[in-house]
Amino acid sequence: MLAIRPAHQPLPAASIPPPPQVAIAVSQRATLPARASSSGPGATLTMHIVPGSLTTGFQSLLAGDWLRLLPIWTTAGATYGVPWQVLAAINRVESNDGLNLGPSSAGAVGWMQFMPATWRAYGVDATGDGNANPNDPRDAIISAARYLAASGAQSDLPHAIYAYNHAWWYVDDVLSLARSYGYRG
Repeated sequence: MLAIRPAHQPLPAASIPPPPQVAIAVSQRATLPARASSSGPGATLTMHIVPGSLTTGFQSLLAGDWLRLLPIWTTAGATYGVPWQVLAAINRVESNDGLNLGPSSAGAVGWMQFMPATWRAYGVDATGDGNANPNDPRDAIISAARYLAASGAQSDLPHAIYAYNHAWWYVDDVLSLARSYGYRG
């Protein structure tokens, strides 16, 4: 017998494989177009980052820096089939692109504002440093894409976003912001 799960219920974390180690690189010479767009599968951007410099203290050196966040969003989106613009919009709504890592009044933490139990289930070490860290933008953004994929993002994106935060106003805000970034869904 086939079990039917509600659209707002994510799949168990074990059924969504973690991504391969993610190496993000962006050139300091790169420029962002007026309306950012995905560079497509296989495209590479190059970034020069001092190892260990991404998460110093409570705030990352990447906080609020679209040029450096864009390849993380696009890599996460391509890995899990989630539009990068949706990841960018969630990142903006949840932590103002890393400027407010929490904890929130509800207890959510990090770049994508994960509740601790959800992070334990879906958080991944995307950097290969041996630590799945919600305060590391790469770990958090990849983990958010993984969670959205487990929640059915490829077949029903609004319900996957609803699983992320159980409020329809939140879904509307995220999708509206994602459209302002060029998402056409």
